Amino acid sequence: MRNVFGFCVLFCTYATIVAQEVSLPEDLRQHNLTRFNASLFNPTFSLDWNNPNALSTWTRWQWQTIDGNPTTLFFGYSGAITPESTFGIGFLQHNTGIFLNTGGIGNYAHSFDVGNGTRLIIGANVLAFQQELADDRFVPDDQIDLPQLETSDSFVLQMTPGVRLQSGDFAIAMALENALEVNLSDNDRENIGAIFSGLLSYDVPVQLFDALGESYIRPMLYLRSVPNADTQIGINTLFATSIFWAQGGYNSFYGMSGGAGVTLFKKFSIGGLFEFVTDSALSDENSTFELVVSYHFGNANSRKEAVEFEMDEEEDIVADETKPQKDEQQEILETGAEEEKLRQREAELARTQQIQDSIARAVYNRKVQDSIAMVERAKKINDSIIRAEEAAKRLKIENDSIAKANLVAAQLKREQDSIARVVYNRKVQDSIAMVERAKKISDSILRAEEAAKRLRIEQDSIAKANLAAAQLKKEQDSIAAAQRLERQLLVEQHKKDSIAKISEEKVDVKPGEKYEEVLTADGLQPGFYLIANVFGTKKYFDNFMKTLKAKGLEPKSFYREVNGYNYVYLKRFNTIEEARKARDSKFNGKYPDKTWIFRVKR
Repeated sequence: MRNVFGFCVLFCTYATIVAQEVSLPEDLRQHNLTRFNASLFNPTFSLDWNNPNALSTWTRWQWQTIDGNPTTLFFGYSGAITPESTFGIGFLQHNTGIFLNTGGIGNYAHSFDVGNGTRLIIGANVLAFQQELADDRFVPDDQIDLPQLETSDSFVLQMTPGVRLQSGDFAIAMALENALEVNLSDNDRENIGAIFSGLLSYDVPVQLFDALGESYIRPMLYLRSVPNADTQIGINTLFATSIFWAQGGYNSFYGMSGGAGVTLFKKFSIGGLFEFVTDSALSDENSTFELVVSYHFGNANSRKEAVEFEMDEEEDIVADETKPQKDEQQEILETGAEEEKLRQREAELARTQQIQDSIARAVYNRKVQDSIAMVERAKKINDSIIRAEEAAKRLKIENDSIAKANLVAAQLKREQDSIARVVYNRKVQDSIAMVERAKKISDSILRAEEAAKRLRIEQDSIAKANLAAAQLKKEQDSIAAAQRLERQLLVEQHKKDSIAKISEEKVDVKPGEKYEEVLTADGLQPGFYLIANVFGTKKYFDNFMKTLKAKGLEPKSFYREVNGYNYVYLKRFNTIEEARKARDSKFNGKYPDKTWIFRVKR
């Protein structure tokens, strides 16, 4: 009897309070979640608003009443499966003021690239909870019919699908809470109905200080349609950096809000928020307080597509790339006949390699022999040139002799004229002596003519020598071209040997070392690339490149079609030791942030 009387008093008190106060909607009141646990607001926000991988908790004390205050507690973990998908699990306890809902929640979101920098993201939250009375100090009597209590002790499954269209920094998102509800209890629990929420947001990048990392301002406008309650319209603005964040907003039902938080050691975040009543109908209520705490296992800056991959994700990617090869080899080894085929193929490849090596050696030996022959021929040509130069010297001497002979001939001609005059004037006895002298002069003239003939012959020899010199120059040009070709072949051979050495080098990944290896990558030169960052958004990629160049670095980049990301690297190395040395020395002290190694085998 005491229980019946006490319960009636409790119910009458409750009815009196409800008659005097504004009814509190049954939604989760998660409209302020923009930094952590945002997947409660919209399932798709777990992809880039929840900072995976992280453990986070959120507590909201509605109006801060001491006894039976409506309180919400959420503790969850969000993790990345791939760069395009995330999952989350968590524990939720929600006090509506009448009922206490306790259970678990699961989340999944996946992103689809539709081109032109636009993504379509879909996700869903699945909530399973046990519903009971928020205050069970009095036991109801079965003989008293109270419909308000018939839905207590119910086990319910609810599903909330969500969709978001992300184009650059602009986003439009929609979610339908309680879109599907299944009551697994025997009672006839009344469905509160679906809650529709829509949101528009835009991210504005802000560059303040390098120490603050990537900063942004995110204004957003949202609408929530709650059954049996007024439609909520609100605005919220978040200013976030890698060290701290601040936010402010307004909700047409709950009022104005403002909060801030800080991230310590790039791993631990804590923040608080106050919400102040502005509606005259709620003027007697105190302010609402929210507390968020988060611990990050991975990179704290996972906003949008600017992703620095975790080692586990990279190992999964490498495993996915190599899995088809392992499956193919496993299929080949399933039967003995296929094993024999594999051995025959390996033998054929070995014979082909031997033939290629023999051809390469033969070509090399032939080139060496041709080079030796050309050197000997060049030596003979040089000897011919020396002989031609000596002949030219002798010809010059003989030309001087001919000039002297011409002078002598002119002198002789003058002397003959003189002799003629003397013969005419002198006596016969003098004429005999002069005739003998004239004979001697004639002999000298004959010798001069013979010297002139020899001179013409030597001039012909000079012409032939000039022709030989021209031919020699052509051959020397041919030799120079052959030598250039030989040097080019040697350089190409050295390049092939270097590529083969890079491809054959075996890398043992050290514990905790960040390393990724692919066979080929969009025509990249084989080697070890020291990666500074990876971007999926061109705006952030351009800003990062400008920042590195402003610091005096010369960054380079490449784009991978397989995942749609731009990789920024500081330098390419031929060996893993060189790459590790550059990474461990912070790129010789020029780049203090973290780097990792990306290898292209061939």
